[in-house]
Amino acid sequence: MLVPDTGSNLRMEKTMFICQETTGHQDYRLALRNAMDRGYREEVRILTKHIRVFSVDDHPVIREGIAAVINSQPDMRVVAQASTGSEAIEGFAEHQPEVTLMGVRLPDMSGIDAMIAILRRFPEARIIMLSTSQCSGEIQRALTKGARSYLFTTMPPRHMAETVRAVHAGEKHLPPEVVARLAEHLGNEALTEREVEVLRLLAGTAGFSFPS
Repeated sequence: MLVPDTGSNLRMEKTMFICQETTGHQDYRLALRNAMDRGYREEVRILTKHIRVFSVDDHPVIREGIAAVINSQPDMRVVAQASTGSEAIEGFAEHQPEVTLMGVRLPDMSGIDAMIAILRRFPEARIIMLSTSQCSGEIQRALTKGARSYLFTTMPPRHMAETVRAVHAGEKHLPPEVVARLAEHLGNEALTEREVEVLRLLAGTAGFSFPS
């Protein structure tokens, strides 16, 4: 007659309990570690959140240059590009970037007109105009129609990065070179009171004061 080995059974049950307890403890530690990892990744994501930049210019070389400057910064990325005004309007609606770098001269329409169309639908859009020309009339029109800044493509790359940050922060920012061109323009043409008020406000961010 076979007699059950109760001691063996007890030892087996104890071993199984310990294994289950150990496995449960490991599962708990794994879950905790995964949660900590998720929290860490979320914290890193928040800390490294990039300024989403939309680049618009009809010259591929200029777009490549813009992308190189923006993507080399730790806090910003080019999320989309366009080469025409109509593409800019459609692309902005699709991507809704935080800052847009818009070329003044586009093949199908003025970049300023494209900006006006975007601002009509998205009044809070932050748009920086870019131009190879230093035409004071274009600068004046762009700023009075809602551009947050105006840059010459001949300026050092750091100016672009600094301006993107300033505009993203809600500022209206003008480099001294642009303010100087506007000052020359004031001496040549009569501006409306509203235009002078806007230009004074913008120029104040660059440390330049207009005469009364």
